Amino acid sequence: MGEKGFSPDQGPVAVMLREHIMGRDFVKGASQGIHEFKNGNAAALQSVYNNLSGYANLLQNHISKENNILFRMADQVLSNEEQQNLLVQFADVEGNAGEEFNSENSIQQINKLAAIYL
Repeated sequence: MGEKGFSPDQGPVAVMLREHIMGRDFVKGASQGIHEFKNGNAAALQSVYNNLSGYANLLQNHISKENNILFRMADQVLSNEEQQNLLVQFADVEGNAGEEFNSENSIQQINKLAAIYL
């Protein structure tokens, strides 16, 4: 999108990039809270909850912005050929992701984490 005139410093793309940083901060906060909880700090459970709740809310809003704003903007500025090239690149990334990143394994990982932390 940068090549099409969308600034990474301001506007919709900048907002999305800042949200990526916020998401990483939520995950880091949850991870730290889990570590503290495992080391006997029962109060850290609230931090885990706050960070995961914040992350879930961020993801819902972020995905909505992608679907309803950013992707529509991309449709306006990317040619059919550019969009087809992106689809090929996406398929390549997914094809090279390996076994651990398929949907079945992802669901198994979620269930494993739920068994540990719930």
